[in-house]
Amino acid sequence: MYLHRPRLLRALQEGLPEGVLVHAPAGFGKTLLLKSFAEAKGLPYRRDWSPEPGCYDLRKPPPEVLPGQVVAARQARLPALHRLGPEDLAFTPEEVGELARRLGKRELAGPVHALFGGWPHLTRKALEKGEAAWTPELRAFLEGLLPPLDLRPFLLPLPEAAFRQAGFGEAVEVLLAQALAQGVPLRLLPALAAYLEATHPLPPEETARRLLEAALALGAWEEALEAAGRYGGGLLLWTLERAGRPLLEGGKVEAFFRHAERVAHPSPRLRLLLALGHRMRGELDRGLAVLEGFPEEDPALLAEALLARGTLLGLKGAHGEAEDVFSQGVALGETPLRARFLTSRGAARIRLGRYREAAEDLEEALFLSRKERLKEVEALALHNLAIARHHLGELAEAVRLYREVLPLKTAPLSRAYTLLSLGEALSYLGRFLEAKRTLFRAREEAWASGDYRAMGYTLLNLADLYREAGLPEAEGLYREAEAHLEKAHDPYALGLVHLGLARLGAKGSLERARAFFQEGGSPGELAEWHLVAGRLCGRPEHFEEALRLAEKAGAGRLLLLARLELFLKAPSPGEAKALAREVLKAGFQDFWLWERAFPLPLLAFEAGEEGLLEALLAGVGWLRARSLKALEARTEEGPLPLPSRKELLLLLLWRRKALEAEALARLLFPGSKNPKKRLQVAVHHLREALDPDLVRLEGEAYRAYLPPGVWWDARVKEGLLRWARRLSLPQAQARVEEALPGRFSPQAYLTEP
Repeated sequence: MYLHRPRLLRALQEGLPEGVLVHAPAGFGKTLLLKSFAEAKGLPYRRDWSPEPGCYDLRKPPPEVLPGQVVAARQARLPALHRLGPEDLAFTPEEVGELARRLGKRELAGPVHALFGGWPHLTRKALEKGEAAWTPELRAFLEGLLPPLDLRPFLLPLPEAAFRQAGFGEAVEVLLAQALAQGVPLRLLPALAAYLEATHPLPPEETARRLLEAALALGAWEEALEAAGRYGGGLLLWTLERAGRPLLEGGKVEAFFRHAERVAHPSPRLRLLLALGHRMRGELDRGLAVLEGFPEEDPALLAEALLARGTLLGLKGAHGEAEDVFSQGVALGETPLRARFLTSRGAARIRLGRYREAAEDLEEALFLSRKERLKEVEALALHNLAIARHHLGELAEAVRLYREVLPLKTAPLSRAYTLLSLGEALSYLGRFLEAKRTLFRAREEAWASGDYRAMGYTLLNLADLYREAGLPEAEGLYREAEAHLEKAHDPYALGLVHLGLARLGAKGSLERARAFFQEGGSPGELAEWHLVAGRLCGRPEHFEEALRLAEKAGAGRLLLLARLELFLKAPSPGEAKALAREVLKAGFQDFWLWERAFPLPLLAFEAGEEGLLEALLAGVGWLRARSLKALEARTEEGPLPLPSRKELLLLLLWRRKALEAEALARLLFPGSKNPKKRLQVAVHHLREALDPDLVRLEGEAYRAYLPPGVWWDARVKEGLLRWARRLSLPQAQARVEEALPGRFSPQAYLTEP
């Protein structure tokens, strides 16, 4: 019974101008297809090849396939722009269903297609006989096609290159020449594979191991495991021990577990891989259970088990236990993993708030990793050392280390963590624009990694930056970070999220933050909580507790902030002198421009420590605007690129007080026919020069959101003089007047020079 197949006729028609090669074993309907196409298109149908256009049904392949020709042959060793192979000629499930319907055998359509894979001759004969089985007639048909080879190795689904590398190259050539196999990895035709599985045993394990070694050498991890899975037992375990780690590192966690769960008695090496897999699944307790009672016969494997156990404990938030485990690893002596143990112990000590001890571990780890050329460990040690310096308040050094480690990191996840930490350090140094760009890069890398923790931390740091700038998106970013970090089960980070929300005035967030810190935080995080609580409720005992905790953690920045808050409660020249020196030395600039902190430089000046006041008068921060003598502005990257003074004047007017768009337009462009349009252009220029997030249209009014780190001489002068008068500091007042003479007058700059 003939089955009309218009999809194949269309394919022949589309390829005819360049020439089409149809190749498949016997029984795929090549002759019927060519005859029907020749008849439909008025082309000659021939058994012998010639250079003329037409349809050629050949036993042996011709020297070439020319334009206007359709050539059918069993062998596929011809260059052709268009090919139809066995996978194209095989019946689709729909076509098998149609044929079964015509023959009154609908119930056989599924089983027949599953068994014979759409091989037309086998499919038709099975439906005519009314059974989905290998009848003697069908077996004889296939046996007549098979080459005189041992085909058992080809039951294993491995790449063509693995067969060639294992010494089966000639057999591969025969199978491909007779169109009995397709593609890479090498796949026998489905019906042929099903027949061999039903009639032939698997190849001996010795042959299989040779093929698996070749496949593993080619990096065909999944194919090797699929093949080994047909044997199970020792061969599957042997393959898992070699293919498991690259499979997991490639993100194929479920594929790994599908095979690993079939091994009844995992070896120590497989137990290490199972622990890694459970860690990647977020099943930390199951990973720890796998490592319980780990054998001690092999010191190298025991060291790996300690490293894995400590890592899982750290991810659970049990940093004290993790430190103990890593210390056991360090105590093993000069093992190949010593640099890793020191790096991991340094990371645990960071989370415990013991930054100086952490820095010592990480310095040694860095030395060892460079000596032994362990690039991955070097990158991790550098990153964690940067974090330790970051918490110790050595921000400039931390920024240098973060930038040094970035080129060593290639994986999106590790790059995301370095970039988000670098962004935070830059924000503490008052470099807003650079911090924002860095955190946006971190967000891209975190999303590429798919890691909830990295996504959450990046959004958290971005939310902190936006909150400091007063940007309205801050709360939404905190909520988004919270959703990701809840999936990552990270109480420490969730505490930071709610601390940020508390600063925005969210009800209940302050207490929730404390609860999270008590569950998974360190003395450093609790110190930060007390700082925020003290500012919100005004109780000095919070600052005293913050000071105690920050001293315990060695957290230099938090220590200075706690001392500053206590100083501002009862300012005195003696305390101001010592504190101002430490503030100058630390280099934090994000809080220098808090007007409530201005008593510190003023009182220090009166006590003989002039440095902090002089630095403040000279200009600090990521944006420095002058308007008392001349109108100019600079960012950390150079002069602010503005086409005229009107844009900068616009920014300063916003900084002074809120003005509606119409009032600003009339003030800046009094003689213009369309002052509103001129204002729109000026705002556009300002957004381009600064950052689009910082200047916005809200309803009928424009608004500028300027983060900490904006130094404007007129604003700084006003604030310093106000405090100098309040504290009766005549010498400091005179110095401010001397360094910043004049007053800001917008009218002086309304006319362009």
